[in-house]
Amino acid sequence: MATNWWVLFPLKGLELTDLEHDLADPLWSDSTIISKVQAATIVRSMQRNKVATSGQAHETDAVYMLENATFQEEFHSFIAIKRSGPRLNEVPEEFHCDMFEQIEGDPEGRATEIGALIELAVLITRKDWTTCALVDQIHRRTKSTIKLSLDDSAYGVELAGGGRSARSILNAADNEKLSRDDLKTRLSSNPIAALASVLANQSYSISSSLYKAIRESAIRLSDALHVIKGAEQLLGSVTAIEILLSDQPERFDVIKNRIETLINSQAYSVFETEKVLKARHSYVHQGLIGPDIQALALKATGLSLCCLLTYAEAAPRFTSKSSFLAYLDFIRLGQRATSSWSDSDRTVFGTFVRHSSHRCEFPFFKINH
Repeated sequence: MATNWWVLFPLKGLELTDLEHDLADPLWSDSTIISKVQAATIVRSMQRNKVATSGQAHETDAVYMLENATFQEEFHSFIAIKRSGPRLNEVPEEFHCDMFEQIEGDPEGRATEIGALIELAVLITRKDWTTCALVDQIHRRTKSTIKLSLDDSAYGVELAGGGRSARSILNAADNEKLSRDDLKTRLSSNPIAALASVLANQSYSISSSLYKAIRESAIRLSDALHVIKGAEQLLGSVTAIEILLSDQPERFDVIKNRIETLINSQAYSVFETEKVLKARHSYVHQGLIGPDIQALALKATGLSLCCLLTYAEAAPRFTSKSSFLAYLDFIRLGQRATSSWSDSDRTVFGTFVRHSSHRCEFPFFKINH
């Protein structure tokens, strides 16, 4: 017989201000966010000490394990995913590990999807262009160097911080502090609302090919935000765009033209689109990393997010990803052809444009442009 399980995934950089958890009435039908403090309260409410099972961990042990779930990285919240799974009290304890594997519905995949949405919702409002992250996404690196002189019988050891996740909130003083109502309001507001409708609302009506493109692009961009090297950040950000704008390996100019058609000319310029694409091409095909790679990587994240938000807003107007891409190519060709048309003819052609491209003014880039 099955029962409901809540599977918890540690989230760093986001602190909930709510005093109570909402597992009885979660943010979404199958998922929510709870604070580490609330999770400990939930464990205590289970009254584990009253369970008379031999070898059962005591309440204090369970709370300790939950509060120190990562044992290396500090964190502040959990993404909680509800799934169906077996009742452990119906099988011997030695089989519990196998039973946990039978929890259904890929809770990790769903947590990654919800995590990407929350990260991007936080990112767009931050003036420092940093965001929260699932703990598994956090990258840290320590540089270790040993120097030997055989002639002088001398040696030295150098230990230093070598790098950090690119756009991750790592200092608790910088945490984003929100209530669940604050988070709901943010997710229902532009420019993130359309993306939230696709990723959070599992009953949202959109073709499977468009949903898959939006989901995979958001997750790829989310991962790119937290890598250490600028080249990898740029590569991941542009890959997130390619997931949206290609059905197969496309030529450089095809992707560039589709980006230019999808977003407005100001955003295309602000995010230095052509430089970003050329830098990515040089890195992938020639192994070249330019001196301005860090700056271009930063622009690439903004460009990628701009494309994703615009794409998600327009997607419900199309029956499939392929029809969306055909539309972008059609609009591109039409815009080139109408340059010699009369004003009235250009106005008529303008009625074919089915997407808006004006929602990409992020505070960080407005300040630092």
